[in-house]
Amino acid sequence: INTAVGWYRAAAEQGHPEAQYNLGIAYIEGVGTAYNPQKAAYYFEQAAGKGVLEAAYNLGLIHENGLTGAARPDEALYWYKTAADLGSPEAKAAMDQLTKTLGLMPAEVDRMFN
Repeated sequence: INTAVGWYRAAAEQGHPEAQYNLGIAYIEGVGTAYNPQKAAYYFEQAAGKGVLEAAYNLGLIHENGLTGAARPDEALYWYKTAADLGSPEAKAAMDQLTKTLGLMPAEVDRMFN
């Protein structure tokens, strides 16, 4: 596992999106490295910016649950919408639930992030 994380780290530093995502998973799960949600969020954001929908969804989870500090539902909605727009049914469901919890209409979310 340590060797794999080392390779993910090396590839992530070179901008490889799947390696960035996998390194984010290692940090958020504490596998092969210490649990660090801030570093996980950093690598997920790098990967999400390159179209890795799972990374965008995980950023939504991190922000909704306040894993890097206080919960940030606006950021969670943004990342859920990003992942949903890329085709993630899990992100769509999470976005719909958070939208309801916040008392927003789906059209409001669309206007917020389009």
